[in-house]
Amino acid sequence: MSNTIENSQSKSTDQSTDPLIQSKIDNLDELATTLDDRWQIPIIKIDAGVDPLIGLIPGIGDVIAMTISSWIVLKGVMLGAPNKILTKMTGVLIVEGLIGHIPVIGDIIDFFWDINVNNVQRLKSNKNQLTGETNWGFLIMGLLTPLVITMGIILFGVLTILSALSLI
Repeated sequence: MSNTIENSQSKSTDQSTDPLIQSKIDNLDELATTLDDRWQIPIIKIDAGVDPLIGLIPGIGDVIAMTISSWIVLKGVMLGAPNKILTKMTGVLIVEGLIGHIPVIGDIIDFFWDINVNNVQRLKSNKNQLTGETNWGFLIMGLLTPLVITMGIILFGVLTILSALSLI
């Protein structure tokens, strides 16, 4: 009898076979591939997606790209990923967002650092730990707070540069 209870508990907590969670991960994988690795650049054989191209839009490109990348982390939160995984995902997102705002260097790094694919891979590698329920604690403290701080730093930097150039 206890063996039956253990098997049913194992099935209820093993979300790796949950088709809804798998479907969501597959959708995130498709988005990440489109952002980072959709096409191969001939001659130099580097995979690239739309993320580095969006980043080339002056002024707002990096903010748009970071917002799209944040969606993948948010979906990880909504899938109930553990705090440790979400912290890694958020950390690389913030670092990429800050580096992405450095002219030329940020654009070059966007071509080589596939953070979206890497973040989805983190979810895939740990899908047996996904609960399917929103991780509210991390959503508030671990994701929104650093993103608001990062966006504030970026906005301050942009305004400082525009002010120094006497454009505002």
